[in-house]
Amino acid sequence: MRLLLAHAVSAVALGALGTACSSGGTSTSPPAQAPCPDLSAVTCPATPPSYKTDVQPILENRCYGCHGPSGVEVSSFNLTDYADVLRLRGDVVSQITTCRMPPPDAGQPTAAERTTVDEWVQCNAPNN
Repeated sequence: MRLLLAHAVSAVALGALGTACSSGGTSTSPPAQAPCPDLSAVTCPATPPSYKTDVQPILENRCYGCHGPSGVEVSSFNLTDYADVLRLRGDVVSQITTCRMPPPDAGQPTAAERTTVDEWVQCNAPNN
């Protein structure tokens, strides 16, 4: 009985040590998400953002994991071409500017990227 108890205690201790080592001895809590930027004053700038060179790369980097060619949500919200993004622009800008998308465990757009998408929509989403 003592031998069995000793093995159980050893197993628990090794498990705890393994967990501490694999996490670098630090907490494994997810990093805190930065506060969502206030984009309420965003307007269309004198030179509108370009869909091709400004907006599309942001969508590719931040959204295609789920809403791209092989993404799990591509059938619901396909963000792979201008026509679909134009049709969904209200939803896209709402989700991005309120920080509901991308999900917290995904790579987050910077405040500048969120602003660029919002400016593009404020400029009537030109195909430029």
